[in-house]
Amino acid sequence: MRNVRPVHLLLTVLFGTTLVVAAGSGGGLLKRVDVKPQIAIYEMPLAVTGEFVTVSGVVFSRAPVDSVRVGERTATLRPAAPEDLVRFRRVPDGASDMPYRTIFEVPDTPLRAEGASVLEVRAATTDGRFSDVHRVTVVRMPPAQDGDVE
Repeated sequence: MRNVRPVHLLLTVLFGTTLVVAAGSGGGLLKRVDVKPQIAIYEMPLAVTGEFVTVSGVVFSRAPVDSVRVGERTATLRPAAPEDLVRFRRVPDGASDMPYRTIFEVPDTPLRAEGASVLEVRAATTDGRFSDVHRVTVVRMPPAQDGDVE
């Protein structure tokens, strides 16, 4: 009988749990790794003159998305179509393996005052998992004055 020693084997299990099995000389080791939803935010301006900005993107997850918060606002959600995904140059690592892709958008995210505003974006799924918090900085510029030359 041949001695077979797999180095690493990655198994994906339902409900967003990944099990990593590594076999060594003493037998196998089974370790649970939680898979968080991942957020990809569409490109947005770095500076604006208005009081509001639109924040939108895609959540990649193993369970349906329950909500996405942008600052203090709750985003509107809809399933992502293929044309929504081509807007990205690249998606987060591992996102292409996730079966749920959900578009989120908050068209009227307020910017608090002139200067830099930091907006926090976080997603939650129906299985109780949360994405990492993403921080987006947008600079609110003063409105152009009459006579200003650009």
